[in-house]
Amino acid sequence: MRRPVGIVRLSLYRGGRLLRTLEEENLFVNSGLPALAALLAGDGANQFASAIGFGSNGTAPSLTDTALTAPSYYKALDSHAENGTSPGPGSAQFNWSLTTAASISNTWAANSPYALGATIAPGNGYWYKCTTAGTSGSAAPAFGAVVGGTTTDGTVVWTNEGAYDSGALGITIQELGLLANPTLVALPGTTAPTVLLARKTISPISFTSGMNLSGSWTLTF
Repeated sequence: MRRPVGIVRLSLYRGGRLLRTLEEENLFVNSGLPALAALLAGDGANQFASAIGFGSNGTAPSLTDTALTAPSYYKALDSHAENGTSPGPGSAQFNWSLTTAASISNTWAANSPYALGATIAPGNGYWYKCTTAGTSGSAAPAFGAVVGGTTTDGTVVWTNEGAYDSGALGITIQELGLLANPTLVALPGTTAPTVLLARKTISPISFTSGMNLSGSWTLTF
C-alpha cells in the first residue's frame, strides 16, 4: 500500500496578531496503515481521522511512532474536505484549531451591530462566530452548546465554533498528531485516542492565555 504524503499548515496568533506560520511535510506512521487498510476493505468503523493532538516531544518523527508525549492535549477536528479543487483529487484536508478564552476579546452586548465574522465569548465555555450579520437583541439569548449549532439573536445568527481549550494551557507544544478514535475516547481531553496516523514536530510553542492556533493537515494518496 502506498504511504500517504501530507502537508501540515499552521498559523499562531496572540491577541489577534499573527506570530508565526508553518507549512511543512509530515510523516504517516506505521500504526496508521492498519486503519487505512480497514477503510479500503470496508471495515472502517471509527478508523478515520477524527482528532488532532498536541504533544511535548520534539524528537524527529519515526515510522514506528505510536503516540505523542505527555503533557499532551487532544480534541476533535473542526472539519474536513476531500477531493474537488481544494484540496484536490485524491486528497483529504483536515482543519483544526486551538483557542483560549482570552483570544476572543469581545463579549456580547445588547442592541449592537455585528458584522459577518465577528466573534464573541459569552461566558459559557464556548465561543461563537457571526454567520448572519445584523443587530443583537435587547436581552442575551440562550447560546447553544452544540458545536456547529446556531443561535438567533435579534437579526444576528451566531454559530458555535467550539469550547475553549483550557486543557492545553501551559503545554510547550513541540509535536502535532493526526489520530483516529476507534475506541471513542472522550474529547477534548488529555487521554489519547488509540491510533496515531501521522506525526509532525514543530519549533516549540508555549501555549498560553491569549493565543489562538489554527491550521490544516492534508493527506494525498
